[in-house]
Amino acid sequence: MTSGHRIRLPDGDIECNDEQSILDATLRSGAWLSHSCTQGTCGTCKVKVLCGTVDHGASPEYTLTDEERNQGMALACMACPRSDVVIEPLGSAVDDGTPCHALRDHEGTVNVLDDIAANTRRLTIRLDIPMDFNAGQYAEIIVPGHGIGRQYSM
Repeated sequence: MTSGHRIRLPDGDIECNDEQSILDATLRSGAWLSHSCTQGTCGTCKVKVLCGTVDHGASPEYTLTDEERNQGMALACMACPRSDVVIEPLGSAVDDGTPCHALRDHEGTVNVLDDIAANTRRLTIRLDIPMDFNAGQYAEIIVPGHGIGRQYSM
């Protein structure tokens, strides 16, 4: 990591690069923050910035009001630290025994793409390393050279 900032969470510190969201850095470190849409529309990942500054990016006004911003709130999925920050997660992390898998990038090759019904295709990708996941999670697939991603449930 060439440059970045430290994010202090209740359970420890993590590193975050300049253009990385708080949520992305947190999940990649193996820590957990409550989240859902990852696009700023649901507000599930709202955190309190206790110390430091963030760039709110494209955080929508309907999800994060000016009043909330002035009170130090941020959407972890949209906010990028501009200094070292201390945050307080607002969502509760419930330990229900479900495994938590760190966010990781993988490379893969399409192995199977076939029609299995009128409006349904099966896509199988051979990955560079095995990927752990829980049923109901999704993977974002980005085609190299195009930069456009799409999420697929597993």
